[in-house]
Amino acid sequence: MKLTQKIIAELPYSDKQVDIKDDKELGLFLRISKTKKMWRLIYRIPGANTLIQRNIAPWGMTAMTVDEARKEAQKLKTYIVEHGEAPKTTAEKFKEKQSPTVRDIFLLYTACDGEKKSPIEIMYKIPDTARNNILLFEPDFFDMKVKDIRHKDISYWRNLHLSTHIPRPNTKLNKEYVKKPTRERTKPPTASSVNKWVSSFSKMLTWATKMELIEKNPIKGLERLSEIDTSANVNFLKKDEIKRLLHVAKVRNDWWYPAIMLATNTGIRAGGICNLKWKDIDWINNTIFLPPEYAKNQHGAHLPMNAILKNTLLDWQRVCENNGKGKTEDKIIPVKAIPQYKWKQILKKALINEAFRWQDLRHTYASYLAMANVGGRVISELLTHKDPTLVKRYAHISNEVQQVAAAKLNNIFGDREENNKEH
Repeated sequence: MKLTQKIIAELPYSDKQVDIKDDKELGLFLRISKTKKMWRLIYRIPGANTLIQRNIAPWGMTAMTVDEARKEAQKLKTYIVEHGEAPKTTAEKFKEKQSPTVRDIFLLYTACDGEKKSPIEIMYKIPDTARNNILLFEPDFFDMKVKDIRHKDISYWRNLHLSTHIPRPNTKLNKEYVKKPTRERTKPPTASSVNKWVSSFSKMLTWATKMELIEKNPIKGLERLSEIDTSANVNFLKKDEIKRLLHVAKVRNDWWYPAIMLATNTGIRAGGICNLKWKDIDWINNTIFLPPEYAKNQHGAHLPMNAILKNTLLDWQRVCENNGKGKTEDKIIPVKAIPQYKWKQILKKALINEAFRWQDLRHTYASYLAMANVGGRVISELLTHKDPTLVKRYAHISNEVQQVAAAKLNNIFGDREENNKEH
């Protein structure tokens, strides 16, 4: 099969590993598994029985494309023919080092191997965020040998950060990597933030395990902190606010109206909305496919599309086609990210607090599902939550609806008491 970006994107993930041969480049295969698509070279040295098998890089919009994989395969084959073996990667050279420290792993994890991207750049859509998260561990863990880290060490570290504000380490590595640090915190972080930090740290160690740099990830299986404490921070729009917001967006006669409709009717995050293409819409089955490379948790999903959203997108597609940008491979929303300064301008015109975030449109979607008595499990699936317990943040909204329903009985029983007194 002559592989193309379009064909690969449409190939489904498989519970069993499947190798698909690229007819254009000898020895190049695309390995498809349950969660990823990986470029792989399987090449027999000419005149010898030695078979070389080498993972090249993951496929993806932010990783290695078809053309890049073919070029890399050609380089590898040239080297193999000349030297009789595959070139050693930085990771393979690193295996000779005994009992690596966290600092050793981090430097390898963030280093480029020749012209290739670093592992962290391949694994993350926004590698700078993950790198910044890991660097928070530097003062306490970077000089430790990985094998000496225990669950209790990480538990103590994260509990300490939850109880008090700890500024970002003022170290050489932080100064080198954190070029544009985020706004310095003045309060202790939330459980959600700490979980993200630990997740980035653990993912690096899992990568080191797969590369056989360490025997195992010492913090694998560490229980996450409960994030239910974020329920009080759920912010959503009232019905009249939604109407004003949509009206202001609609009169602009541009992409803002369909973008807001997508957010409030599907709950898709900003990153997903800004990367969706027209080919991701199934007009017959009324669904929108969220590709895994656009999803926060790297898991794709088919989300339902209601009639109002469908009509909105059909109208917007006609506008795009008139402008020559409504083709299958074109993006639905023609921006890389939601411009915050324009978002605040729209909020101001709609008489909505400018502190309302774009992410809160997702909360608005979930909140109205809860108010419609949609079950927590269904809400979790629609929001594509990796952790089903996260939907509990909307539980108080559902409880309020139930309280209002129960309060209606007051009138009934109240009248009965009054009637009984009269008799």
